[in-house]
Amino acid sequence: MPDKPSPTDARTYYHMGNTYYEKGYYERAMQAYTRQAEIPERRLSATIGLARCKLRVGAYTEAADLLAGVEALVAPKTTESKRTNRLPSDWHTTLAEALAARGKYDEA
Repeated sequence: MPDKPSPTDARTYYHMGNTYYEKGYYERAMQAYTRQAEIPERRLSATIGLARCKLRVGAYTEAADLLAGVEALVAPKTTESKRTNRLPSDWHTTLAEALAARGKYDEA
């Protein structure tokens, strides 16, 4: 793998991460999403992918921490309602799953 991935590489890492995730190779998926996250404009989807993997390997706190940082990646200067509407739909589901796994049902 090259030292600095290009935007084209980011798509490749995204698809690699998704493929590994679907096949249950969570460690490999995390490596691909980590490489994807090195490109700022791809950090949002990479972070959500990493969080999904962390959930599958039982790292619930790490998943929740990653997801907590996602809001900061989405236009931090926008209002709360606009920011929430701009978050990817899988962010909400993944966050709810992470919170429920930690027993925080009211927050989920």
